[in-house]
Amino acid sequence: MNRSLKVERIYSLGDYKNIKVTDDINEIPEELVLNDKAVGLMRVMQLLQTERVYQKYMHLGSIFKNPDGKPKTQEEIFEIIDNLETDTMSKLKEVFKNGHTEN
Repeated sequence: MNRSLKVERIYSLGDYKNIKVTDDINEIPEELVLNDKAVGLMRVMQLLQTERVYQKYMHLGSIFKNPDGKPKTQEEIFEIIDNLETDTMSKLKEVFKNGHTEN
């Protein structure tokens, strides 16, 4: 019977605002789940992944501001998002085309 592991972290953004980040690993073979060392290492990886997502989220928030700290216009923000989406989609297509990922 396969199992799953889930980690959920809530980060405070200030002013009573939070962001919840989760990481799920599904379909883990039972023999692996019964290995305490393997489960511990998988949980560490999950915690690192949630931290990475949070840090990327915070970075995205910072690129939506001008050097003076004031927010960019909605038009500028949408342009940034469009460019990021296009770049990400190109990378994703390349991964599927090559059948592997590069770190």
